[in-house]
Amino acid sequence: KPVPHAAREAWAADAGALPRTPLQGVPYRPGAAAAPILKRPLSARRFAVLPHRRYTEPRNQPSTWSTQMPLQRPFFLRQLPGIVFLLVALLLNGCGGGRQVTPPPPSDELGIVVALIGEQPVYEVQWDQARRYAEATLRLLGEPNATIDEQRVFESFIEDMFIVQEASAQGFFVDKEAVELEEQRLLSVAGKTEADLDEVLAEVGLSRSAWEAELSRAVTAGAYLDEVVLADVPPAQRAAKRAAWLQDKKESLPVRLFFRPPAAIGVRVGDRAADIELPDLQGRVLRLSDMRGKAVLVNFWATWCLPCRDEMPLLQATYEKHNSQGLEILGVNVGEDRDTVQKFVAEFGLTFPVVLDRDQKVARRYRVYGIPQTFFITREGVIDFVVTGVLRASLLEERLQELLVSAKLDS
Repeated sequence: KPVPHAAREAWAADAGALPRTPLQGVPYRPGAAAAPILKRPLSARRFAVLPHRRYTEPRNQPSTWSTQMPLQRPFFLRQLPGIVFLLVALLLNGCGGGRQVTPPPPSDELGIVVALIGEQPVYEVQWDQARRYAEATLRLLGEPNATIDEQRVFESFIEDMFIVQEASAQGFFVDKEAVELEEQRLLSVAGKTEADLDEVLAEVGLSRSAWEAELSRAVTAGAYLDEVVLADVPPAQRAAKRAAWLQDKKESLPVRLFFRPPAAIGVRVGDRAADIELPDLQGRVLRLSDMRGKAVLVNFWATWCLPCRDEMPLLQATYEKHNSQGLEILGVNVGEDRDTVQKFVAEFGLTFPVVLDRDQKVARRYRVYGIPQTFFITREGVIDFVVTGVLRASLLEERLQELLVSAKLDS
């Protein structure tokens, strides 16, 4: 039960231990002077902190040394928003709002249907052509190593297809001269020539006719918006008018999506895991991308980290149990030399791959500030879950089940 502040001061005063200025997070002990406890004992921590980071209590968590604990709402009130959301979802589903639309069958030549605009299907081949067009444009503008955000490109592609279909229904078209002028303008902005364009198209695998078709689509969509939809709209109001027009049109011509592009590369849950390319203890370079198709645990650790030592037997036992079922473990040692790591590996009898991140570049890229830290990665290379601190056997087994079943079904 929380001790009221006034009562706590009186209790300490009776014992002769009342400090002049109350210290936050300091327990009052009868008969002894109050002293601040700066950090937990080393053996009590669940994770270690890399030398360049100071130990702090996790955010939004009450201090374990404080005598004052925050009050919490009753369980029912905490669950009330979720209950209301569930009831609304069930009501909408019962009223027909949750009716699912199955995609049309795929075409042998055009692939699967990625979207429906009204009753008009948009095929996988069309999307692939639009994606290559976006990549070619990015390279043409002088960013050869940049990568496109496929989710945004897909949304823009479907929106352009919607606008072009509406323009075609209204009898609006652009001539070939307008498309050629746009191509020349693009080359002028990029400072490139026709030969440079042909070279870029060959790199991304896009034909010249496909390039012109995609450029024509983009020009048509932009011209229809500027010359018809937003012709008399002031510049400051164009964004709102465009959004309102699209929303109004989509009510009469619904757009249904049956495809989600792969996630962007990153280090957060839901991202495609950034590639890791590091040497192992024998000097061979191992890559995370070479493990695609398997469920992977990427574990960041160090020999001086006591919590890391505590979880190593569990990782080794898990590897021996599930490796034949499609599990791979990649141990990433942070900042230590080969001889030190080799002794540690021999001491614990580790048989899963271990690589050396001597300069900590990979740890910084993955935003690893406390170790051990473990990333659960699906067979598609997407980060599914992240654990900072010592892995518990129950949590590890629970999280692995879904990854391993998925890997087994698709192998």
